[in-house]
Amino acid sequence: NILLNCYCNLRRSALAFSVLGGILKRGHEPNLITFTTLIKGLLSERKAVDAVSLFEKVIGMGFSPNIHTWSILMNGLCRNGNAGAALRMHQKKISSRTRPSWFIPNQIYYSGLIHGLCKSGLVAKAKEIFMEMEARGIHADAFAYGSLIHGLCDVNEWGEAKELFNRMIDGGVRPNVVTFNALICYLCRTGATDEAGEVVKVMITRGEQPDTVIFNTLMDGYLVEGRLEDARGLFDSMAAAGGGKPRPDVRTYNVLMNGYFKCGKPEGALDLLREMEDYNPRPSTATFNILLKGLFQCRKVEAARDIYSRMGAVPDSITYATLIDGLCKNGRLEEAMEVFRSLEGSGYEADMVMCNSVLDGLWKAGKVEAAEEMFLDRLRDSADAFTYSIMM
Repeated sequence: NILLNCYCNLRRSALAFSVLGGILKRGHEPNLITFTTLIKGLLSERKAVDAVSLFEKVIGMGFSPNIHTWSILMNGLCRNGNAGAALRMHQKKISSRTRPSWFIPNQIYYSGLIHGLCKSGLVAKAKEIFMEMEARGIHADAFAYGSLIHGLCDVNEWGEAKELFNRMIDGGVRPNVVTFNALICYLCRTGATDEAGEVVKVMITRGEQPDTVIFNTLMDGYLVEGRLEDARGLFDSMAAAGGGKPRPDVRTYNVLMNGYFKCGKPEGALDLLREMEDYNPRPSTATFNILLKGLFQCRKVEAARDIYSRMGAVPDSITYATLIDGLCKNGRLEEAMEVFRSLEGSGYEADMVMCNSVLDGLWKAGKVEAAEEMFLDRLRDSADAFTYSIMM
């Protein structure tokens, strides 16, 4: 079983089944742990149909799968995008008049199923399972509450999410960072950033320390509302590392940098870059992509080219597409074509976004023949809606 488990962890279920063959050849009897491990291995390789088939064969062989085996199957189906199948199997067993004695769902089982249903967008069904769990006298834990609250926020059921959160607290279940983050994300997404800030205060009062993700979300919410000063104030409080706040990470800098550009203040973004280069964290590829896009939109072409030339991270397809698009839109078609040809000469395969940027630049520069040639030679068989909108 240990060897079989090792192969399953390596996602080599074929070898794991060969071990099962060895067990049988040597006259040993596989046990429930053997088959549970194989089911888990199949699910890790996204072989959901095979896992269900094996599970049913195990029952047919006279084994009585315990709730641990059942939980592995349910959770695996949900993770593989088969939450509907997991729900049907659950409903079939829970409503069966001949329900086997070994099928006794517990808190872990229900929590996993609720989480999987919410992740798959089946929030209404998750609510039904949550109520079923409570009706059976099983108390929800922080994971079950958090999963359903997150799901309700995702489908904009704020009233129910807030009510469930209050029930959670009244029931003595302590919300964790993930639960608070779901509430804060929803509030920031819907323009209720001040209320999100109040949730952060409640979080701290209850002894749960907000992490960088929560502060980044709140900062992004401020910036969406155009509240640059509030976002900067939050950033400075993090940078001071006081009051138990986490230090800014790359994402924090990127969020604020993007905010400066949206507010038409590129110098603020460049100051942040200098700060990152002098201290930690180091700028990422995403950081430079934000800078390039923002500088080109502000028509600071030379500054963008300078940033690209001293880029301290590995460029990706977004970097190249942003550079070419920015040059084209700022009347630097020849420079854009030079970059494009250089990339092709080095063996880089241009993606659709990059090709569309060049095509758009050629059309706007009045180079109709070159644009038509590029379309016919490169894009005719893979053109998307944007390609055709350029050609029209």
